Amino acid sequence: KLYQSVVPGLKRIGVIYDPEKSETLVSEARAAAGELGIELTSTPVSSHKKVPGALRSMLGNIDALWMVPDDTVLTMDSFRFLLVTSLENKLPMMAVTDIFVKFGALATIVPDPSEVGKQICGIAMAIRNGELDIAEVDVLPPTPANLVLNSKTAKKIGLEVSQEVLDAASKVYE
Repeated sequence: KLYQSVVPGLKRIGVIYDPEKSETLVSEARAAAGELGIELTSTPVSSHKKVPGALRSMLGNIDALWMVPDDTVLTMDSFRFLLVTSLENKLPMMAVTDIFVKFGALATIVPDPSEVGKQICGIAMAIRNGELDIAEVDVLPPTPANLVLNSKTAKKIGLEVSQEVLDAASKVYE
């Protein structure tokens, strides 16, 4: 939903990933995107050398590119290629961390460190008080999530980000 607020009319997101490392994440994202009316177009790769071809195959068929934390896909060279190509094609690139946004990706969603600490504390207290068995603890998404934007990148790709979205962002790189 946050990415839809940044890129109005977002209907198709592309992702390049290594199935051996990121299949579960991509499958879960596909289901979540589908609930929002977004199609997740995924292109699997087995080597960082296949990233350029994978991105080229998606160009013209996606409204944004989403990076996942996958070290097969994300190397310094592949990030440079993804960034340059996305800028040349005016394609919003959603990054995996805010450092990538600082260096030119359009946006990312990151957890709030103090909220993560509160969640961990709550889980630890529930375990200590016997309200929760440690075997029952599952991975939880951090709440709330923070939006980080690069307004200079938005201008480069011709995207006008609303003032409301800019105001809601936890950090805006300019």
